[in-house]
Amino acid sequence: MVKMDNLVSDSDNRLERAWEFEKILMRLDLLEPDDRVMVELFLRYEVPITKLSKMLGDDKVKIHRRIRRIIQRLQAPEYIRILRKKDFFARVQLDVAYDHFLLGMGYRPISIKRGISYTQARYIVSNLRQWLKGRKTISEI
Repeated sequence: MVKMDNLVSDSDNRLERAWEFEKILMRLDLLEPDDRVMVELFLRYEVPITKLSKMLGDDKVKIHRRIRRIIQRLQAPEYIRILRKKDFFARVQLDVAYDHFLLGMGYRPISIKRGISYTQARYIVSNLRQWLKGRKTISEI
């Protein structure tokens, strides 16, 4: 016997998963071109990991891990919250937020890419994290 509660929760779960999938697809434009193509081939066109690894000439475990991390970052709300308030942040803060929260870069690669010191990169990320947690206002950053 099928219970009505199970049907409702199953349809809710399907809708929720479909919405998450759509959010990821809408946010693909935020990615670097290489990452965007790889994730789009995997999600939208359902290209298997083994085929992607052959196309990219890389290990399938490494490709799978990379796609999983990118999807997790696209689902995470941190960068999107910062992007919604982008008028209140300096360009360098937005760039560091992109590199750290969306691309997953550490402080050293960010400092090299953006031409800032390691300490500045760490300070900017720390302030952004505190703002995201509600401990600082934008004017305090």
